[in-house]
Amino acid sequence: MQCDLPTHKLDLRGAKICNMSELDSQSVTASTCCCFALSLCVFRFVLLCCCIQDLFDTIDLSDNEIQRVQNLPLLKRLESLLLNNNRVTKIDAELGEFVPNLHTLILTGNRLANLADLDALADLPNLTHVSLVHNPATKLKNYREYVIAKLPKLKVLDGKPVTAQVCLRRSFMSRLCPTLTLCC
Repeated sequence: MQCDLPTHKLDLRGAKICNMSELDSQSVTASTCCCFALSLCVFRFVLLCCCIQDLFDTIDLSDNEIQRVQNLPLLKRLESLLLNNNRVTKIDAELGEFVPNLHTLILTGNRLANLADLDALADLPNLTHVSLVHNPATKLKNYREYVIAKLPKLKVLDGKPVTAQVCLRRSFMSRLCPTLTLCC
């Protein structure tokens, strides 16, 4: 008999959040609150308190205006981060320090343009599911192989399973080009 505990999800879809620092206690000041309606400011304060307490398995920040995935507080419990349809162009290279148990990252419909923009994903050692559909980088040569080589535990990329054949190529590419620059 399997007992599934309920997950705790925070849904901030379309909350008009402009940057990830709004989740950080250092960034909530009177001047930032003046820019928003009082109800939204109170909402963000509640969000801040919840994030600091690390209460959520999943945070959905889809349909906002986030440009950089950075400045997150330490969220050891977080397993899934949904950032669909934002304006993300950069992922913080130290993101893994703040979300060490993240296994699902959805970045569909953003503005990640180069393979190098995806390098920070390697700092997320537990990633098993990643979606980057509708980002300019997905149209680049060797995109899929590049991401798979960066993420050794990856099981699903853009909704497609990572097959055994791809895993063999990942292993070969890692040995051939240990730094995984664009030569692969």
